[in-house]
Amino acid sequence: MGSPGILLTALRWWVEAQSFPRPIRQFRRRAIALAVRSHDLMAIRYTVPTSQLRLLLALTEGRRQIVEIGTGWGWTAATLVLAHPDCTVETYDPVIPPLRSAYLDLLPEEARERIELVQACGQDASPPDRPVDALFVDDAHHTEEIVATVSRWRPALATDAVVVFDDFSEKYYPGVRVAVEELGLSGHQHGRFFVAEV
Repeated sequence: MGSPGILLTALRWWVEAQSFPRPIRQFRRRAIALAVRSHDLMAIRYTVPTSQLRLLLALTEGRRQIVEIGTGWGWTAATLVLAHPDCTVETYDPVIPPLRSAYLDLLPEEARERIELVQACGQDASPPDRPVDALFVDDAHHTEEIVATVSRWRPALATDAVVVFDDFSEKYYPGVRVAVEELGLSGHQHGRFFVAEV
């Protein structure tokens, strides 16, 4: 497939999928298998790690309207709709990876219908009329874009909404931490996430 390190990562994600409920476990293992067969290194390399994914599922428990900034290959959105049967996920990304549709086709039809794909940047979005219960920011890691995105979505957030920033602790993406500081957000770091109070 290419890098032995990526193969080891794929194997680790496969083993760790055992800890998820059956629908999520099946999806993740099928997605991993498809990525390996298709030599889709990026989908494996940039998926949210298992421990952080579990935290995201806990933070979004009971949230009905979830917005994701940064669809990528769709694995996180797919996991959210499988974990939360009453939620819808509206997910934004200006770039469409070649195999995204193939990964999402692994979902049951009912779950797939609760994902709305929007080919746009988060800061260019038109937030829905209904309040957003959770905002997951995992797209552009540049300070200006993150600030613009959160400023765009802030008026649409429910009073008890949760806002989660990925890669807050990653040294390769210093713009995330700077953006959180510029936005004046308080909250807590959990692994590589920053969970903001709004």
